[in-house]
Amino acid sequence: MKEFAQNFRNIIYYGRISYIETLALESTALALFAVYDPSIANHAYSAPNKFYEALSLGKPVIVARGTGVDRLVESFAVGIVVDYDANSFEQAVDDLLRDPVGAKAMGDHGRVVFRDEFDWPRMESRLHSLYATLIETE
Repeated sequence: MKEFAQNFRNIIYYGRISYIETLALESTALALFAVYDPSIANHAYSAPNKFYEALSLGKPVIVARGTGVDRLVESFAVGIVVDYDANSFEQAVDDLLRDPVGAKAMGDHGRVVFRDEFDWPRMESRLHSLYATLIETE
């Protein structure tokens, strides 16, 4: 990445930055992406932090089809689901760039979804319920 940043003026290499700095940088983006390879079994069950970061920051998110999180993105309409290839990803980016109002609307909706479905108090309650169920079944 350093080499690309030196050769292209539209690429900036930040190096290692803190999580707080990462969130601040992500907050300036049009969208975030979590495009994981669906052929890797673990990716079908993961819930990437980038998905939740995008929601909390009010940014649409681009994810790959067949990775589990794609179903959340589609059901909540908070981003774009793409095939796992460069052309599909580029098309999604182009679509967001051509429609910044639509991109903002998806991001704004994502912030509401985060508040209503995935904020810490709600997730804490879900975890406690899950743990209680697991303990009862042993």
